[in-house]
Parts: sequence; structure tokens; C-alpha cells
Amino acid sequence: ALVEQMGVRPERVCLIENGVDTRRFSPGPDDTAFRAKFGLGQQRLVVAVGRLVPRKGFDKTIAAWPAIHAAHPDAQLVIVGDGPQRAELQALADASGVADSITLTGSVSDAELLAAYRSASLFVMPNRTMPDGDTEGFGLVFQEANACGRAVVGGRAGGAVEAVRDGETGLLVDGTSVEEISGAIDRLLTDDALRRRLESGALAHAQANSWIRRAAEFQALCQRLVAG
Repeated sequence: ALVEQMGVRPERVCLIENGVDTRRFSPGPDDTAFRAKFGLGQQRLVVAVGRLVPRKGFDKTIAAWPAIHAAHPDAQLVIVGDGPQRAELQALADASGVADSITLTGSVSDAELLAAYRSASLFVMPNRTMPDGDTEGFGLVFQEANACGRAVVGGRAGGAVEAVRDGETGLLVDGTSVEEISGAIDRLLTDDALRRRLESGALAHAQANSWIRRAAEFQALCQRLVAG
């Protein structure tokens, strides 16, 4: 937009992407109190986090869930957050035939959000661009999950393509495709070696993109501007 719409010379543009608070979001133990509060037992948790709006892809995730649950009956889908789509998503879950394996938590505390990431086997938010152009700006939740050592499944749309390193920190899918979403989640639940490799890459990526690193980049830019 700066270059094409405002005529700024490309060499005058410096992009500093979002960072993640690695002091707050970090690997930790599975949280038994979080599991107990939401009745999650010992299931493997596929956790989604975000405002409940269509572009996040939670409706498609629920549509994909019966096939995933059939292959992995020990898995539970946990959707963390609230928003205008909540009643619709709950209705989809109730009609899915596997409602017992889908939990919508509503709003949670900061501590419970961290517990959700740490208790997850993997994170999913298959975002998509809506017909009116509404799309994901960056998807900081992907890096929060990465910072907790979790591989992610994201949509190939909006800023998620920058937040998620496909094949390195997670998997990117077509957020409009129930089959691709189901396939990616199934791969990560089935292939332990792949998931561990992505978890390792995810944690390294998050630590390399902490707010401490971002602040240093901004300071360096300011110094260059003063010097130049």
C-alpha cells in the first residue's frame, strides 16, 4: 500500500512484523485444572483460539471434526473464545454427531489461555478470506501457540501466510476446504515425528521473533534514521 498507493520508494520502507511475548507464552506442563474446569479428561486436545467470527474458520473445523474423531476417538476439539458466531458454532457442534468431543469454552482468563496452549497436542485456526474481503491481519495466536512449543494449522490467506512457516512451524491449508483441514489435523495427530519436528521449528521461530528481538530491530531502525 505504501509503495503502490502512496508512491513511497521501496528502499524507504522497513517492515517490522508482530512479535510474541515469550516471557508470557512458553512451554509448560499440561494443565490439569484447565482440563477439569472444562471436563476434558485425558483426551488429546486440538485447540483453537480466537474471536468467534467466520474468517477464523472454526465452522469448517467443526465440519471436519467427525472424520478426525472417527480416526482419533481420543481427540477433543476445544474452541477458546467468544464472539457473534458462538450460537451458530454451538449449533454446528450439536448437529455434528460428535458433540461430546467438541467444547466451546467461551471467554477465558489470561492464565487459562496459556493453559489451553500448553495442554494442546496441536493448534488450529484455518482462517480464510471472506467474500467482502475480511481476512486475518497477521494471526498472533499462531506465534503464541508456537512459543508454547505447539505446531499449528493455519489458513493460506491474509497474514497467516507470514505468521506460519508451512512445513517448518505448522501446516497451511485452504481454509475453505473441509478435506484439507481434516487432512492436516489428521497428519499431525498420526505422525508423531512430523509433529515433533514442527514443534521444534515452532519454538525456535517464536523465540527468534520475540518482542525483545522486535524492540531491538526498532531501535536499530531509529539509529539508522538519526545517523542518515
